[in-house]
Amino acid sequence: MATIVKRPKSDGSFSYLARIRIARTGQPDYSESKTFPRKAMAEEWAKRRELELAAPGGVLTAKWKGVTLHDAIERYLHEFADGAGRSKRATIEQRPAGRKK
Repeated sequence: MATIVKRPKSDGSFSYLARIRIARTGQPDYSESKTFPRKAMAEEWAKRRELELAAPGGVLTAKWKGVTLHDAIERYLHEFADGAGRSKRATIEQRPAGRKK
């Protein structure tokens, strides 16, 4: 559900904060916000973004936006592969031929 909040700026004008919060059963809440100079812009963004997030896998896609495969592998190695054997760790850390570190 989207909420639009009118916020005063230091010069006396106003900006509009659009805040989206999605509560899902058995999963953590997802929230996102963005500030706009006009209320109509904030409302349009909130409606469009809610439709994007309502699509199957929309929240999951939004969570992983900007995360590269390298980031995912580094996180896996850090969190789960501490007890991995030498062979598994070497295979995961292996770089494709022709790529330098």
